[in-house]
Parts: sequence; C-alpha cells; structure tokens
Amino acid sequence: MQFLIYIIFIYLIPLIAFIKLLNTYNTSNENKNSSKLSGFEIARKIMDKNELNNMYIVEKKGSFTDIYDKNLKVVKLSTPVFNEENIYSLSMSSYIASYAILSNKEDKMINLKLQFYIYNSPCRYLLTIRKYSKNIISYSSYKYNI
Repeated sequence: MQFLIYIIFIYLIPLIAFIKLLNTYNTSNENKNSSKLSGFEIARKIMDKNELNNMYIVEKKGSFTDIYDKNLKVVKLSTPVFNEENIYSLSMSSYIASYAILSNKEDKMINLKLQFYIYNSPCRYLLTIRKYSKNIISYSSYKYNI
C-alpha cells in the first residue's frame, strides 16, 4: 500500500507541474507584446547589440524546443517563439539570446554556471513569467530599445 502511494506521488507531482507550466504558457501566449516584434527579431536585436552579428538564429519545429547550441553557435527557437509577437516569445527569445551572449564570454565560472542553469531554470523561468511579465517587458524595452 505504501508503495502505491509513492508511485502516485511520483506521477502526480510532475503532472501538476506540467499543468501549471501549460497554464502559464497559454496565459502569456494570449498577451501581445507592445513592441510588435517576433521572437526572431527580438533575439536578433539583443545579439546585434552585443556584437554577435555572425551568429545564426534558426527555427526549430515543435514547442518548448528553444535552445542555444554551444557547439554550433546557433540559437534555435521553436516555431511559436520564432514567429509570434507575444509575451512568451519576447521572454523566451531574450532568455535564449542571453545564454548565447554569456557562453561567448571566456570566463570559466560563467560557463560552469551555465552548465547548471541551462538544465534547471527554464521551467522555473516559465512559471514566473506571469508574475513578472510587466517587469520583463519594461526592462527589455529599456535595455535593448525594442
């Protein structure tokens, strides 16, 4: 009986987290960003401001597939993030572009931190979008003139 309770918790906790993640995604997907820029345009502006003009930004099919490929030096944005003009695409494209900027620095401690955070923070980041979405937009608009 106790084993069954453990199994239920093992399946229940990730399910609750996934439902909360999808709820946040859907909520932030409905709100358009005031800059009227797609995720591609936002990432390109941020990377150009940081002298990464030679780095490619490509569309990757699917959802939740946004990543910076350190080996190829390519920012890969999922189809919704690449094309749409909403808060989710603004925050996710700036988030991935920031990894590209940081990983091109030669500081070993930054690269070590990236190894840890790249696997742990996307879910945490998505769950806080709703709470801080106004701050993200105003900071991005101020910092990167978008």
